[in-house]
Amino acid sequence: MKHALRTSSWIAGTVLAVLLTSTACDSSPDYLDNDHSKDGMSTQQQFGELLKRPNSDEAQKTYRQVLADIQAKLADVGLKDWKVGQDARVDSGCNAFREVDVHDVATTYTAWGSPNEVAKGAWPKATQALTEVAAKHGFTKKGFEVNKPTYREFHLLDSFGADLTLSSGSNSTTGTSSMLTLKTGCHLSAEAHTRGTPRSTATPGQ
Repeated sequence: MKHALRTSSWIAGTVLAVLLTSTACDSSPDYLDNDHSKDGMSTQQQFGELLKRPNSDEAQKTYRQVLADIQAKLADVGLKDWKVGQDARVDSGCNAFREVDVHDVATTYTAWGSPNEVAKGAWPKATQALTEVAAKHGFTKKGFEVNKPTYREFHLLDSFGADLTLSSGSNSTTGTSSMLTLKTGCHLSAEAHTRGTPRSTATPGQ
């Protein structure tokens, strides 16, 4: 697996803050691999569930298009000049599919930042734009929302548990006032998907 293809220090702290906020504010099993619905399934059963999903490369290609479409639409509410801060950071393994070898399954994080902030009165328009565009790509489940005077955050999820987040806040010290982040659900690597069977425990890491 390849890790962090491109990372900008001006955005990394904000990414961490968004992820920590998600952890603290939500108890939904769809967030941050807190899904225990697959517990009790065998390795073969969990692997079989993942075979029904696109592989990690295919998923990432789709999600890049999702982010591009959303960025274009968010220009209508003043969010422009997006810069990638974390492009496809891959974390091996997935808590929702604990029986599958960590070398075969992964979660990917992508984050973009804009120097612009969503004005208070434009936040409903921004979330509506996000919802309309994201729905075309399968993000039809609303997650939690924070709407405070100095910070706003809105989550949407798809059927694979991917978490699409728009956040915007004032008093940024990083030069990034708004963030668009996407954490994928669990997906098999292209190699594992092609192999079609769980990795042999006799040859870990191969």
